Amino acid sequence: MCSICCDGFTGKGRATLNCGHEFHLQCISQWLSQKGGRTCPVCRTPPTEKEKLHDLDPEAPFNRMVDGVTPLMFAATNNDADETRRLIHSGENVNACDSDGDTPLLYAVSNRHEEVTKLLLAAGAGVTVIAKLVSAPETPDGALAAACAFHSPACLTRLMTMRVTLAGVERAREIAVAKSYMDLAYLLMVKRDVLRSQACWWPFKTSVV
Repeated sequence: MCSICCDGFTGKGRATLNCGHEFHLQCISQWLSQKGGRTCPVCRTPPTEKEKLHDLDPEAPFNRMVDGVTPLMFAATNNDADETRRLIHSGENVNACDSDGDTPLLYAVSNRHEEVTKLLLAAGAGVTVIAKLVSAPETPDGALAAACAFHSPACLTRLMTMRVTLAGVERAREIAVAKSYMDLAYLLMVKRDVLRSQACWWPFKTSVV
């Protein structure tokens, strides 16, 4: 039963906060957008960044909330791999955006849920959007920095198959080293060396006599 509206669950539109309490998606979205409703209504545990669903700016209206939050976004937030698979198989749009332009992949990466991240990428989720997590341009280079900052090997692997620059790879490697993510730093070092060798290679020109 949803403790906000006191109605039972029907199997759809259910959201589970980080503390484990479940609510109807619409009910908890409205609750977290209201003044005084910025914690779980049951245990008062503060929600995670992506569960808050409202503008954190103290000068902003309290009734401002993120629209367009989908069940797949909540599954990604809650690290619910089974629900993510079910929603993907049922045809949920893995690249749907909320009113802030955030996708299910961004929800998963921001909460460091790597299993769900892999499922979304395999289903065709666009990866460059995660660059928003580090306030970078939504390019492969910007997304590389975010993948390292939030330790997502799956995103990093996908991005390194795209057109990235030597400068972007080096910046991402520095982030990985600073955070002691040496597994990511090693992958980036290999990619850096490949890009350097390509930059130094010049095809020989032959003259036709």
